[in-house]
Amino acid sequence: MRTCVALTLVLLFAACGRSPLDVLLSADGGWNHFAATGPDSALDSAASAACVRWQLAPQVTYATGPAPSAVAIGDFNGDGSFDLVVANLGNSTASVLLNVGDGTFAPQGTYATGTSPYSLVVSDLNGDGKSDFAVANYGAGAENVGVFLNRGNGTFASEITYSKEGYDPLGLAVGDFNRDGHPDLAVTTVDPNAMGVFFNHGNGTFDIQVMYPTDAGPVSLVAGDFNHDGVPDLAAANWASSTLSVFLNNGHGTFPAQVTYATGAPTRLYSGGGDHPSSVTVGDFDGDGSPDLAAANMESSTVSVFLNTGDGTFLPQVMYPVGDVPYAVGVGDFDGDGHSDLAVANNAGTVSVLLNLGDGTFAPQQTWATGINPQSLAVGDLNRDGHPDLAVGNSGDGTVGVFLSQCQ
Repeated sequence: MRTCVALTLVLLFAACGRSPLDVLLSADGGWNHFAATGPDSALDSAASAACVRWQLAPQVTYATGPAPSAVAIGDFNGDGSFDLVVANLGNSTASVLLNVGDGTFAPQGTYATGTSPYSLVVSDLNGDGKSDFAVANYGAGAENVGVFLNRGNGTFASEITYSKEGYDPLGLAVGDFNRDGHPDLAVTTVDPNAMGVFFNHGNGTFDIQVMYPTDAGPVSLVAGDFNHDGVPDLAAANWASSTLSVFLNNGHGTFPAQVTYATGAPTRLYSGGGDHPSSVTVGDFDGDGSPDLAAANMESSTVSVFLNTGDGTFLPQVMYPVGDVPYAVGVGDFDGDGHSDLAVANNAGTVSVLLNLGDGTFAPQQTWATGINPQSLAVGDLNRDGHPDLAVGNSGDGTVGVFLSQCQ
């Protein structure tokens, strides 16, 4: 039975009969707001040269549906420019905004999703060379994962849904977990608190296998090869228990029990006394070739960085201050120095960028104003200048804000 435990989660607000906009902490915290790795990736744009001076231009906003809860990037119409897809929790739609080619976007096209789409991922799910997307729909009584297959021209067929009894999906990630050459979908659920994988049949249809227990409130999920065995592993941010769960892949899409890591600092704002991580992302922060983790901690207004020891275990966190109530965290080499930096969407109305000092530690944040209640972000080279830009979902005003990098 669904209970109103994680009170800042917008979908749990809805389950408790409250509007997502009733309070400041009102919407999704940035789960998987990135294009998938691989040929669809918007994360791997290499800067042409290091910037002597770098900053973000002020945001340019584009209308989406109400309460955008997730944003991701992919080239949907095959023109070589990255487009945007946004999950709109407020009216159960997905918005697709096609890039004109210079980092500006045409008006949205909308697609009906399941009830209350909460997170999304982008990948070529049916192997036709076109970027598709999938959403996690958390609406009461209609919980499922929805798949949208690209028709080949930047428009999408109607949603195909997959569900499992007794599961409420929140976090979503993509990767070839069973090494059959086809991207699978991994999902976290809060009824029960678990993680499971939908295996791809090879044509963009899926079935779900065993679920694996997590700590309480797994709201965000990310894939990466943490132990260098050539298969993707998974990490979940557990909101209610203030931990990260790491699942190392056995090599064929099954996973041993989680290993957990404490996030953030003890706080008292909410029940349980934890810091409530809202988002987790992956990047090689110290340049050793091993994927590290970063989590956004809502209550202490920090990000936690967990450096990988090289075998899929992680050192204790190092925390860095960011803006008030960080919901989403992403990775990109913004200043072109070859090191992975951090970007954070702060619900109080800013986006933070923390530049990597070159050794896995980070300079103090730089901040830019966003729209109202930003709660998701994606990173990619939107104007094809070789430098990653930002797209931020502003839940409070129904827009996506595009921040283009300025590198001199």
